[in-house]
Amino acid sequence: MNNYRLKKERERIAQSWAIVMGGTLFIFLISYIFNLFQFEDFTDYSGPVKITFGSPDSEISTEEMVPVKPLEKKIEEVVKEVAPVEPEIESPPITKEEIVNKTPEKKVLEPPKDIVKKSETKSEEVIKPTEPVIQKGRESGNSHETSFESSSSDIGRRAYFPITDYMPPPTILTSEIYASIKGDVTGFGEVGYNRRIIDRFYFKDGNNYQLIENVPFENRPDVWAIISNAGYDLNKAEYKQGKKLKSVIIVFEISKNTSGVNSIKSAEIDSSSGDKDIDAAVLYGFKQSTYSNATDKDVKGRFKYSFN
Repeated sequence: MNNYRLKKERERIAQSWAIVMGGTLFIFLISYIFNLFQFEDFTDYSGPVKITFGSPDSEISTEEMVPVKPLEKKIEEVVKEVAPVEPEIESPPITKEEIVNKTPEKKVLEPPKDIVKKSETKSEEVIKPTEPVIQKGRESGNSHETSFESSSSDIGRRAYFPITDYMPPPTILTSEIYASIKGDVTGFGEVGYNRRIIDRFYFKDGNNYQLIENVPFENRPDVWAIISNAGYDLNKAEYKQGKKLKSVIIVFEISKNTSGVNSIKSAEIDSSSGDKDIDAAVLYGFKQSTYSNATDKDVKGRFKYSFN
């Protein structure tokens, strides 16, 4: 072994001893510090306890010592005094008669009077029928009245054609009426055209003009327009002179969700005037009017035509 290796061997041995000694010293120091700060339990001691603050060699007078009083009573005795236990009392058994007597009676709850009144009022409003809508009018001395079994916002008449336009024309026209025929009445603007219409249904008989045949319903509005414009008084029309005509009543039905032409589903005479030609004219004229029905069901109505 050379000197270099011997020197290194000695250094390793010296380091080992230094580590061992240092570790032992460190362990001793830790143990000392732990014992220095350790708390001492005084629960096993009785009587006065002396606590000294500062250095261990300092003295304290006996006057500063606080005596500890021993417990006068045990914990069990204190608990008994605070909450004494009452002895259990056995209750006598309940009989069936007592159970029946103690059972509360069932009471029938009646609704408040205010609620009853409100419900009755509401039911009356629902049961109350809808008031019919009535439309009235007058024409050439006659009057008419139409009623619907619905509100005015749901159903109504869109176009009305005068019933007098379809009444039977007079059987005799005076020469004065014929001579007074004017143009621009039927829409063509010629006097000759209007007179040809009259000549189609009338012939000259002396000073008057006599009806040849019954005028169809579709031609009656033109005849009435020509002769009324020539001076014929519609209020004193021949068809109602010397007759006691009763009111014509028509019952009808308007189709649901409809408006305009073909809105009338059905219509028939319910009460006659006493003259079948008059009844037919009123029924035909009524059917020329158009109606609207915005509801989801057919609506019934009543039409009354009176001769004043």
